[in-house]
Amino acid sequence: MPLEPINDREYVNEVLTVVESGYTPIPAGMYKTKFDGLEKTTTSNGPAYRWWFTVEDGEYAGRSVNEYSDRIPSTLNKCGRFFVALAKKPLEKDVQHNPNDYIGKRYMIIVEPRPKNPKDTMIASFTMLDN
Repeated sequence: MPLEPINDREYVNEVLTVVESGYTPIPAGMYKTKFDGLEKTTTSNGPAYRWWFTVEDGEYAGRSVNEYSDRIPSTLNKCGRFFVALAKKPLEKDVQHNPNDYIGKRYMIIVEPRPKNPKDTMIASFTMLDN
């Protein structure tokens, strides 16, 4: 029997089934990738950046890989480490560059198990490839 709308809302009255998401993280390892860009987003911890890469070869070629960081790069956080790695610069105060200048550049990323959830993986670090 359909439910009557309350306050102009139409409520769900049907059986729902949970399905597998289809998302499988890529395994820990090293991958040749290209940088796709830096996305502004918000997580449960607040404003964040999402760093996007695409695997270029091997079994996972074409797969997108991403990692979150704070939005303020410092010498003590992941955002700062990723920010300087993007340009192959030292991790020091006052380094400046625009991440968009590196879209399409190639990087070797290191993927590790996530400490609080070893079934998931994370980008631990990356370095620019010369060719």
